[in-house]
Amino acid sequence: MLDGSMRLEPMTMGQLLDRAFRVFRSHFWVLVGITAVLQIISFFFQLAVQFFSVSANSQLVTGTPDEIFNNPGLFIAAAAGAIIGFLVTLAMSLLTSAALSKAIGSAYLGEKLGVMEAFQAVLPRFGHLLGYMGIAFLLGIAFVIWIIIPCVGWFTGPGMLLAFSVVGTIGIPILILEERPAWESITRAWSLIRRRYWWVIGFFLLVTVLTSVISAGPSALIGLGGQAMLPTFPSVSEQMAVSSVQLVVTSILNTVVIPFSTIAFILMYFDLRIRTEGFDLAVDAAEADQKATPATLLQMQLPGKTGLQVAGEDWLNFFLSTLVFVALYAVLFGVFAALGLAFLGL
Repeated sequence: MLDGSMRLEPMTMGQLLDRAFRVFRSHFWVLVGITAVLQIISFFFQLAVQFFSVSANSQLVTGTPDEIFNNPGLFIAAAAGAIIGFLVTLAMSLLTSAALSKAIGSAYLGEKLGVMEAFQAVLPRFGHLLGYMGIAFLLGIAFVIWIIIPCVGWFTGPGMLLAFSVVGTIGIPILILEERPAWESITRAWSLIRRRYWWVIGFFLLVTVLTSVISAGPSALIGLGGQAMLPTFPSVSEQMAVSSVQLVVTSILNTVVIPFSTIAFILMYFDLRIRTEGFDLAVDAAEADQKATPATLLQMQLPGKTGLQVAGEDWLNFFLSTLVFVALYAVLFGVFAALGLAFLGL
């Protein structure tokens, strides 16, 4: 039987957010526990990476020109630290999203998973997760290259990147819940999203802005305040103290924010399936029939064309999304800049 708090039905954006809060409250300790495990691992790894990165940057700032250019390893260390930190953060984010997806999806099926059970359940899909990370990384590079192409890339690239970000939010749940391969999970996510493109984009931006204000805002202000208190040429220990405090705050906030945003996007995924595939009716029929289970329905194949379909209407949406992306970025940049200046008393 399905969990009563996770009733399958079409919902408005407000209802989705309300349901997300209720689901989060009902499964708080399991979801926070899943996120906390990887946040702790990520914290110590990022702390080590930042130590080497700060040390290298400190030498780049304080060293003489001869010392800097005669030691190219400093540049390599600083760049390697940034790349490794990004990849580890991405890997931790994917694994967290996978375990959360399994726990939340299981709640729909009337099952309850503990923290370790959720991780154990996604381990058989670990190879697909690595493949997903590799494909996502390559697609990200491709989109960045596309963006710098004059005219065509300028006016469609940011919109494509925004759409790809939305694909990423439900690609992992599809990979875990529907047990599809990495590339098929991405194309399946795009197939669902393009059916209600602007509604999905609106919900994605709403959740992203809401969670960014809660998590990134305080962390950024702490970082700005810490940097303002540092001397002109701070020591490695002083820089690490500021970085450590910022990392602690970020990790604590992410432990709460990530489960909520994941719930919201999984609810969006189910809402898309309910509206476009009649998933709720199929589940009701399965429960009444007792010949199929909701778990098997999650893995049912979509009829019709498969693969990455991009039509003329999609290109128009990419163009309009670019305008939205640029406008939203300008507004958010102005807000955070004003908050930063107000915090510093400037």
